[in-house]
Formats: sequence, structure tokens, C-alpha cells
Amino acid sequence: MRIWSDLSLIEEKHGVTPQKEPAFDFVWQAQRWANGHSLASLLRDSDLSVGDFVRAIRQIIDLLGQLQDADPTLAMTIRDALKRIDRGIITYSGALL
Repeated sequence: MRIWSDLSLIEEKHGVTPQKEPAFDFVWQAQRWANGHSLASLLRDSDLSVGDFVRAIRQIIDLLGQLQDADPTLAMTIRDALKRIDRGIITYSGALL
């Protein structure tokens, strides 16, 4: 939030329409998924569909791949993150693509 706030001030200073405030709803679900929680437990109290969840996690996987290409020093951290999130239905959905 601090970084977003700083960026908003810079955007306003330069006459650029600020980006909307980040929504962190999915962050907590992704973090729980990475820590081994089941898909059912994540979606139980959520408006998110299975398809939306899978799509969002696949986008995170794509972003992690881009980050690894941009900064190889992050390789070990990214491999760990990928191992944690590319599991279950996510792995299965990737095999279908």
C-alpha cells in the first residue's frame, strides 16, 4: 500500500491519472494456497469461481517466469514459489493447455 501511495503522489504530481487502489483479496487466497490449503477451503467463503482461481494462479506462474528471466538471482526463490503454487488442479490445468 505504501508503494501504491507513493506512486499515486508521483502520478498526480505529473498530471497522470492515478491507478486505482490495489485489491488484496486474492493475495490472501494465493498465500494460503502456497501454504498447502485446499481449494475447497479457499473458495468456501469467496465469490471466486474455480476457473477464476486457476486463471489467477496461472497468471502468477507466468509472472514468476518473467521475473526469473529478468533477474536470475531470484531463481531459487522463484523455484520454491512455483513448487508451492503449481500443484493439484493448477498442475492439471497446465497440462491441458
